[in-house]
Amino acid sequence: MRMWVRVKERVLIFGTGAGGVSYYKTCRGHQKVIGFLDNNKQKQGSLFLGKMVFGPRQLTDLSFDKIIIA
Repeated sequence: MRMWVRVKERVLIFGTGAGGVSYYKTCRGHQKVIGFLDNNKQKQGSLFLGKMVFGPRQLTDLSFDKIIIA
């Protein structure tokens, strides 16, 4: 018998404001949030909700399935 394992999508959330927090809280059981994206250079390189905040220019270095604009 073959068992299928459902792999969660690896997502980045663009935005660390109220929309980003709200999406993170609702999706984390269904998707694997690998980090946040933000244009604010002061936030880049820090942790937000336990996840790293990346800058848009770092996208080529990351492995993800989808970006959620929040």
